[in-house]
Amino acid sequence: MAINHKTGTGATVSFGGALANLLSISSAEMEREALDASDLSTTGYMKKIPAGLVDAGEVEVEMYYSGSIVDITGDADTLTVTFPAIGGGDAKALTGTAFCTSIGYPEAVNDDIMVTTATFTWDGDTAPAFS
Repeated sequence: MAINHKTGTGATVSFGGALANLLSISSAEMEREALDASDLSTTGYMKKIPAGLVDAGEVEVEMYYSGSIVDITGDADTLTVTFPAIGGGDAKALTGTAFCTSIGYPEAVNDDIMVTTATFTWDGDTAPAFS
């Protein structure tokens, strides 16, 4: 049986243009609260129901510093995280609208490559879709 696991090599991120020299992409972890629906007659275990809203989370990108930084004051834009194809299939992408919520400026250290980070938060206007 063929092994169809894949490393992240070849993954890309674009936010109003491609981000270059990527080291890592921390993909979104979406969450939906479980609401306590217990009442005074509930015994044994709490009753739970799903909340109506989903927190789409955020994406953190780590990259080599190339002389420019993502604009943290900019408007929401299309964020696309593209994952490499697996087992001869097509590449998959997570796409939606987001805005930059955090910038990590590079640390200048002797004989070390400068790295920067950017965190993007999905805005919920165009929910992230995986296709």
